[in-house]
Amino acid sequence: FLVAAVLNVCYALTSMESSQQANQDKFRKIVIANVSFIVVVLAVLGLLVSANNNGNFTDRDVKTMLLKMVASKNPGVALTKLEELMENNPAVLQSCHGLVHELGHAAFEKYQNITKAMKYQNDLCGSGYMHGVVEKKFSQSKNIGKDMLTICEPENDQSCFHGVGHGLMITTDNNVTRALEYCDTYTTRVAKVGCG
Repeated sequence: FLVAAVLNVCYALTSMESSQQANQDKFRKIVIANVSFIVVVLAVLGLLVSANNNGNFTDRDVKTMLLKMVASKNPGVALTKLEELMENNPAVLQSCHGLVHELGHAAFEKYQNITKAMKYQNDLCGSGYMHGVVEKKFSQSKNIGKDMLTICEPENDQSCFHGVGHGLMITTDNNVTRALEYCDTYTTRVAKVGCG
């Protein structure tokens, strides 16, 4: 299944270059659906690896320890500790993206301020920390459409807009079509591509 999904993504991406604008949305949806499937499969594989680690640690233990560091110190300390753990344990490496999402959630909860939480942003584990911060912000937003227009300022980098896409998926209960409708309200290509 995983190989088929990867091949579908490759086909859709190569086809997108030669198709008309009307078909690009269709291909984008195919790519998103297949990438989502790949992420789920990889997440499940990561959980299986974590479950078979011969009792060295559990994801819950690592997550609890890191969240305590965010609460008592700051997210930077927790991210540094996670980096150390990843070097010595492949199972932690497998779980890192999900773990940094959780750290981002906790950071926003702690500071209740996007700027303060993003102060600790780094690219560790595919920028999952940023994704988590944005997800948590959106989960508390009274006006997502308004918040999403300014959340990535002043840098406006693609990684932040990708985090917006994560946040939109969470707040729309994983409704890809609805999330993409939000993404399409952006006016720049960088924002639209990053979000969608």
